[in-house]
Amino acid sequence: MKQHKGVFLLAAGAAVVLAAILLFGRARPAQDPPLTAESFAQKLESETVGQLLEELKRSDGAYTEDCFAALAQRLLEKPEDTLRLLQEDPQMQEAEFATLVLDGLGRELYYRPEEEAKAALREYLQSLPPEQPLGELGTLLLTRWDEEGAAP
Repeated sequence: MKQHKGVFLLAAGAAVVLAAILLFGRARPAQDPPLTAESFAQKLESETVGQLLEELKRSDGAYTEDCFAALAQRLLEKPEDTLRLLQEDPQMQEAEFATLVLDGLGRELYYRPEEEAKAALREYLQSLPPEQPLGELGTLLLTRWDEEGAAP
């Protein structure tokens, strides 16, 4: 009988320790600090083109400049990949959203300071055959870019 009592006390003690660990020792989830404009812009740098488009769609005007800046940077660095990803993204099938994206990119590209990269991008976009889907998107982007430069 003594042996059963000892096992019972040992099991009860283990249950109390386990309960204390579960109640008090559990790591509390860290709360994310609020995003500042700077931290949001840094976050955008690591997002995919699709994630940037999603951010634009749900942003309702907040931080759109940061999204367009990140997209324009990607376009300047990897024009073919970025243009293809824009073309293939299902969100770009919505005409209104595609217009918003192309207008924003055209505006952003016009004001970017990287003249050499912009010249290389312009040359690439102009070299695309306009009858192909990628060329059509490139032509639309060039049109928006030029319209921004012609605006009073």
